[in-house]
Amino acid sequence: MLSLLALVSVADFVDVAAKSLAIMLASALSAILLHRASAARRHLAWCLGVISLPLLPLLSYALPAWRVSWAPSLAEEAPMVSVAAPPAPQAIAVQPSPSDVEPSAADSAPTKADASRAKNLPPPISAPAGVEPQSLGTPWVVWVFAAWLIGVAFTLLPLLVGLCQLARLRRGSSRVREPSWLSLLGDLRARLGLWRWVALWRTTRTTMPLTWGALRPAVLIPAAADDWSSERRRMVLLHELAHIRRWDWLTQMLAHLACAFYWFNPLVWIAARQMRIERERACDDLVLASGAKASDYAQELLELATGLDEARLVSRQSSIDG
Repeated sequence: MLSLLALVSVADFVDVAAKSLAIMLASALSAILLHRASAARRHLAWCLGVISLPLLPLLSYALPAWRVSWAPSLAEEAPMVSVAAPPAPQAIAVQPSPSDVEPSAADSAPTKADASRAKNLPPPISAPAGVEPQSLGTPWVVWVFAAWLIGVAFTLLPLLVGLCQLARLRRGSSRVREPSWLSLLGDLRARLGLWRWVALWRTTRTTMPLTWGALRPAVLIPAAADDWSSERRRMVLLHELAHIRRWDWLTQMLAHLACAFYWFNPLVWIAARQMRIERERACDDLVLASGAKASDYAQELLELATGLDEARLVSRQSSIDG
């Protein structure tokens, strides 16, 4: 772990944090400037900023250098050590000649060339007084890195729990094969220009309609959907297919990763929340653009949410009585 910390300095952490803050501020400014635009455009402004955050450490090597000068680094904290001169080659014993035993005065006197070479030699490097050798990974850097990892783990935990619950919900569901549902699904896919195949599932649990998956998307409806009117079926499926057409499941997963890696940046959490709000508005806009009346659509959503709350209340009361 210390060898890994030796490759990443504190300045790198500070640089990435500062760049993430700048990117989120740019996304927020773009969303403010697009307040009169459609919800899809505002979602795109937030989405581009959030999606770029997980790639920021890699992009930092390709983009122009932007360093925070006041941030300390491991390289600056590395202790100065003395560099020993390489050992002189071992002399070979040679029987001196009579002329070598008694050198002449001319040979023993230093020449101008010898004095010039001695003047150009660099001074020896030595450690300053009071400095003791330390390990390259200082303890406080290790604690900062450990705190970041703990934050990442706690942020990813709800996502993993949600994915496990979704997998369990999927295993307890059955494929919808009624021609009425499949015909409606095919017509709405053609209307939205959705080329990906969409699987339709039904569950006996009390839940709101939802969708998941990117390349192999799926839509889940409750068993009570068989009693819905044809208009409610069309609106609900159109809303869920709008999520699939817009790749909302994939962008939301990337937003979760951005929140995990940059959990210390509050603007990332705000951006992820705004993404959820704008994506629902964008899907509602697609439903209304398909010809549905706003009043009818709002009434259907209200009745659907009310029926879900009543079903949960009855289920909870039954479990208490039982």
